[in-house]
Amino acid sequence: MGYRHTQTGYFILSLMIPAIIFLIAVYLNGVFGEAEKVIIQLTIVLMSVATIIFSSLTVKVNEDEIVWYFGPGLWKYRIKLSEVKNVSKGHSHPLEGIGIRWNPWKGMLYNVSGLQNVEILRKDGKTTRIGTDEPDKLVKTIQDRL
Repeated sequence: MGYRHTQTGYFILSLMIPAIIFLIAVYLNGVFGEAEKVIIQLTIVLMSVATIIFSSLTVKVNEDEIVWYFGPGLWKYRIKLSEVKNVSKGHSHPLEGIGIRWNPWKGMLYNVSGLQNVEILRKDGKTTRIGTDEPDKLVKTIQDRL
């Protein structure tokens, strides 16, 4: 049986939804020229798309790979279990933020909420960190398949 867990990005949602509602209210109640209307419309669309994409992070582990994706899964990331050298529970620095981040010392970070993650060291030396609110369970699942 495989592992599947989706973590909701409540922080992102709590910031973006009110901001989008505010922009819609400004747009509907304001008097703007055509250029300003287009800018506000594009901002609303871009913020809505970003909110949908980064509202959640789903992680799956099956018999031969780890797969993770944001939101509806428009693009997916994969690591073959045969490429994994080590897996451990990790902790992000608050300044690393949320979303997709690169750190020259700690590698890639994929995160929607919180500071907990799972650090995956690959045989090629690259490190990938996947944010999760259940790191112990994810580490155990991956270790059991190595």
